[in-house]
Amino acid sequence: MRQKRINIPRTILTAFLVLLTTQISAQIALQAPVPADNPNLSGTNTWPRACADTDFNEFFVTIEWAGAANSDNTFILELSDPNGSFGSPLELSTVSDQNSNNEFTTSFILPDNTRGANYMMRVRSTSPASTGTASAGYSMYFLGFDTNLHMSPDGDGTTPGSLQACGSTQITLTVDNIPAADLNTYQYSWYRSGTKLSDNGPSIVTDGTGEYFVFIDYGDCTGSANTESNHIIINSGTSTGIAINTPTTTALCAGDTVAPLEANVQDATYIYTWYKDGTEIQASQVGGFTYTIDTTDPAFVGDYTVEVKGTGICTETSAAVTITNSGAFTVTRNNNANLVVLPSQSQTLSITTSANSPTYEWFRNGTLIPSSNSSSLTVSQAELTTPLLPKQEVLVHLLQ
Repeated sequence: MRQKRINIPRTILTAFLVLLTTQISAQIALQAPVPADNPNLSGTNTWPRACADTDFNEFFVTIEWAGAANSDNTFILELSDPNGSFGSPLELSTVSDQNSNNEFTTSFILPDNTRGANYMMRVRSTSPASTGTASAGYSMYFLGFDTNLHMSPDGDGTTPGSLQACGSTQITLTVDNIPAADLNTYQYSWYRSGTKLSDNGPSIVTDGTGEYFVFIDYGDCTGSANTESNHIIINSGTSTGIAINTPTTTALCAGDTVAPLEANVQDATYIYTWYKDGTEIQASQVGGFTYTIDTTDPAFVGDYTVEVKGTGICTETSAAVTITNSGAFTVTRNNNANLVVLPSQSQTLSITTSANSPTYEWFRNGTLIPSSNSSSLTVSQAELTTPLLPKQEVLVHLLQ
């Protein structure tokens, strides 16, 4: 049985052939983009790595392609993630006016979170749709922080040239001049005495003596940032257990002559510094392990400490010894200033005081009254022989 022949009108067939020919011919082969000179800079400056900061962020690539592009085509320059993956590519540049030019350059800028050593680029076209070959991996970094870092013990902001770790005590060094929100977004390189350590965070716990410093690791762009920190030398030493020997008394009166305060560690080669309430009162002195309190100075009351340092020992500060003024108290009479004692009657004299642990002694007309050792005294006609008149005074002495 003969098959039925289908007749297609000539005009429809011609249109189909023209469309098919156009689709076959409109193909694009896209090459991997390559770094190009920046026309806004002098000389040859093709970049081997992209190091951007707030003052400079402009890079160029050359794009080559072959084939035929439609008039509505757009070329899109895409960037991978730091590991070279195009799972979620970032558009760096779009070009729609080079559809008849098989080689052209375009510029791009780096986002401020760009940090990695294996970024790749590729070009994609939209009409006809085509995706080009990925480029080689490039180091690309936006230098968000490009001045010297500052580090300090526990991030306290101080700048010690050296520190001592007593025995097995470890010291934490922390970068302290990067905003907290950005501190953990960078990779850091820590060094001890010229040897790179494995730590890459903003803090390090020392594990040995040596000279420490840190900088931000920007890969191949590190040299463009100049972030090297201050240096801190960590020394080790032995604890001396510094303390102040217990004084004979810590309650002094103004003008008293007292024995000097003494450090329990007394070495003529050690350096001692004395403090009162945290303020230096005797400058650092070799062998200065004693300090004499000047009780003629009204400000002698306070907490006294001593610091010791020297070769092979830890720099340490003693616990405080508190010195008080035993004369700094009040006495209040609880009875009238003038009393009359009639025959067969008695009167009670009493006082209150703010003195600490006082001892009482009562006197009549300058003569000690036996067994008068409390805060009150009962007097009678028998004890006084005559009524207690204004000229006959009973006084109390407090010995703190």
